[in-house]
Amino acid sequence: MARQITYGEESREALLRGIDSLANAVKVTLGPKGRNVILGKTFGAPTITKDGVTVAREITLKDPIEMKEKKARVEDAMHATKAAVEEGIVAGGGVALLRASMTLATLTVDGDEQIGVNIIRRASQEPMRWIATNAGAEGAVVVENVREMRDDAGFNAQTGQYENLVHAGIIDPTKVVRSALQNAASVASLLLTTEAVVSQLAS
Repeated sequence: MARQITYGEESREALLRGIDSLANAVKVTLGPKGRNVILGKTFGAPTITKDGVTVAREITLKDPIEMKEKKARVEDAMHATKAAVEEGIVAGGGVALLRASMTLATLTVDGDEQIGVNIIRRASQEPMRWIATNAGAEGAVVVENVREMRDDAGFNAQTGQYENLVHAGIIDPTKVVRSALQNAASVASLLLTTEAVVSQLAS
């Protein structure tokens, strides 16, 4: 059930700015601003929550599977937006990790540490390689092409074109990319120190 909340003028303006920021941040996931965002399943007539303007709308969904899917998309967008606010955004499509791997090329260390650096460099290229491969392109070729580009330029898997991914709305929260790399390193460390691993062999 939606709640009616009363804000002062200053708070209302801040809220509206936040709504605009959220709508712009999640438009790739949920569609352009101005469309209804489904928050959850309700019963009866649609409910409008507003303070001078429409803030959100709850509608009834007959299909529980559809409701769960829409709710999950909204929750994912909410968490992604929160992460973006905390640490900013980077170009998506694996571009940020590829640029990071290029920076590691200038890092000089000795012995086993160099092996570790090389592993991280290789692993940081894999997201872009697989995104391109799953889109029907040659992953290795795409990685090399983007490597020659600068800044936020990358491969748009939806259109098959190379362009500025930030301008195209293909972005990742910095926190998500950083956490993924840190978690991968943590799992790799666990695999190196464990005596046995249960896995499925490649067919």
